[in-house]
Amino acid sequence: MLFYSLSLVASTVLCIVVLILLTHSLVVNWERKNRHPASFLMPVVLTVVLLYASIGLALPCLMDLVSVADGSSPVEEVTLAEMELGKASLTVAGKKLHFNPRQFSFADADAFRIKYTKRSNFILDVSVISRDAGD
Repeated sequence: MLFYSLSLVASTVLCIVVLILLTHSLVVNWERKNRHPASFLMPVVLTVVLLYASIGLALPCLMDLVSVADGSSPVEEVTLAEMELGKASLTVAGKKLHFNPRQFSFADADAFRIKYTKRSNFILDVSVISRDAGD
């Protein structure tokens, strides 16, 4: 949950900062106070950065905010054999889920119940599924 919250705050702050820089760059262009010829293209570069940051990072996190707040995030049960573990992500059935490696460990058991965000694919909670020896 902390990893998702920090990502939400960071992506939102990034969008706000890029929007402020874009506004300042446009004002400099409109007043024709550019010091370098390449700075005329700065609004174009900042617009591309703003589009990527908002569409790729901030909007998925913001759209998941409602489901995280009311606790209706999807839950999936996976085994260690079904998932491909990376450094800070794991791939389950073609979905790449991001997690904080300091918060969650996947080496303790064979089966896990993973609660994650639907659009931004951040793992919110991991619980170990205990299997009885008689099954």
